Amino acid sequence: MRKFLVGRYNDVLRQKNMLGADKRQLPKFMIVGVQKGGTTSLSRYLSMHPGDESALVKELRYFTRYYSKGLNWYRANLPLQANNEVICGDATPHYMFYPHAMERIAQDLPDAKIIAMLRNPVDRAYSGYYHEVNWKRETLSFEQAIDKEEERISDDLKRAEENDYYWGHNLIHFSYVRKGIYIEQVKRCLELFPKENVMVIESGNFFKNTNMVFKEVLDFIGLSGFELGEYKNVNKRKYPPMNPETRKTLIEYYRPYNEQLYEYLGQRFDWDK
Repeated sequence: MRKFLVGRYNDVLRQKNMLGADKRQLPKFMIVGVQKGGTTSLSRYLSMHPGDESALVKELRYFTRYYSKGLNWYRANLPLQANNEVICGDATPHYMFYPHAMERIAQDLPDAKIIAMLRNPVDRAYSGYYHEVNWKRETLSFEQAIDKEEERISDDLKRAEENDYYWGHNLIHFSYVRKGIYIEQVKRCLELFPKENVMVIESGNFFKNTNMVFKEVLDFIGLSGFELGEYKNVNKRKYPPMNPETRKTLIEYYRPYNEQLYEYLGQRFDWDK
């Protein structure tokens, strides 16, 4: 009920904001992925900076689900234009993964700073699975879910690639393994935006060295230095340990994709455990 009421409030506020949409600023930075990779924590930290103006909600999904509504609808979710010292961003972790989203961002916001957070794909898949379990969208076991993944998402994937405005429920919610194939997603970002406008963050390093990485993010998006008193992992959840055999299988599955990513980025991550 609370989520419904918040949604209704946002709808009313958005309609009001549409009247002066042209006076609202567009994002200067985009947190484009990945889901369950620390995007909520980073977005929360940035929202505490005096130079950051928050959007109406964290995940606007304009470049995936709501693109057909037009740019004024998007602006209605964003703050009024202020001076050059105040900027806003859009943190929607499906942008990097979903077909057409990055191309749309490049077309509409060619100068945006792109932030991609990458988490160990095995852990990301497992965390993504329990996210869906907690929302009562997933009823299969993890092993059953990844076994049936291609069957569940293949139609959505095909239709999303063919239809610019198709929104695939299964593709968003049940693509546990596919979302962790980062090489093609990162390549797309770097092919569409200048290298100096793309920042790749490894989630493990982000949570281990939060203060340092946060300062690097602020410098990247052009905000002054700012230090929080506490860097809390906002969406941290506890769930049962993964079956060791399942983990081993997924590590081997991702290994060639990870190697391609390491070579492409020129850096390695500790993801083979």
